Amino acid sequence: MKVTFRRAASKALLVTTAVAVSMSLASCATTTTATSEKVPLVTSAVHYWSVPAIARGRFIHPYEMDGGGLLVTPVPLGYQPRRSLASVSIQAWATSQVTSYRPDAIGLGVVTITRATHGVIGVHRLISWVAIANDGFLSWSCPAETMPSSTTLPVPLPSSGFAAIVIGDSAGSPAVAYQSRSFSCDSITPTLVSSATEVISVPWIYAHGQVSVRLPGCSSMSSESFGSTRTSTSFGYYVAQRESIGTSTFDLTTCAATRWVSLGSDREAAGVTASTEHEPVGPTRQVISG
Repeated sequence: MKVTFRRAASKALLVTTAVAVSMSLASCATTTTATSEKVPLVTSAVHYWSVPAIARGRFIHPYEMDGGGLLVTPVPLGYQPRRSLASVSIQAWATSQVTSYRPDAIGLGVVTITRATHGVIGVHRLISWVAIANDGFLSWSCPAETMPSSTTLPVPLPSSGFAAIVIGDSAGSPAVAYQSRSFSCDSITPTLVSSATEVISVPWIYAHGQVSVRLPGCSSMSSESFGSTRTSTSFGYYVAQRESIGTSTFDLTTCAATRWVSLGSDREAAGVTASTEHEPVGPTRQVISG
């Protein structure tokens, strides 16, 4: 028997809730040490809040997630961002690691991730944009014998269900996804730190009865969709690509060049005709609205 468990969402403390939307380019990055601005050291004397306080797109009070796994302090006074809140928002909310999460807050701060992961770019005192999301509207299908219980957890989970997408503000900076240690279906999932990947709708063409898609380098197939109404059809092909800003340093020899690939007898593409409409191209929002 299956039962469904829904976790109540937590509201972030926001001094302002205005968040505009736009985008940045994505590309593939190699493991390296992130560049950083000259900013104050994070010390144990700092008092961190467990909810983000943000005003005018900036953290105004130290914030921690996951018991100190991710730390954010305010940027120095007078710092001028290299990127806009609008462009970062679209990039962050198109990240695959927060698919079906609910957007909670976004702001600029000085970020340190204290839990290093092999193969993921380190983040230490890096001026970055931090987009926070929660899975409060996600549902899990749990076997009856593992139905979520109200018993006391064996370990503290201060940020259960929360994730942060960290996007460096300066050229050459990384984009990292931080998913907090969480509880679901009577089990605990460990903290996960990974390179952020963005979901992008790519161009396609229809010729000679076949659909071909334009695949960027260092990308992998994410999903595809074929929709139809009484009067029209539409098709979209989506790939996941490691995020970074356009001027990030990366090794082109590790990526295949952008190329056109035929989908052949692909089931979804089989319904495409010369009159099928193209789904919008570009980053595709993964978090839920509202």
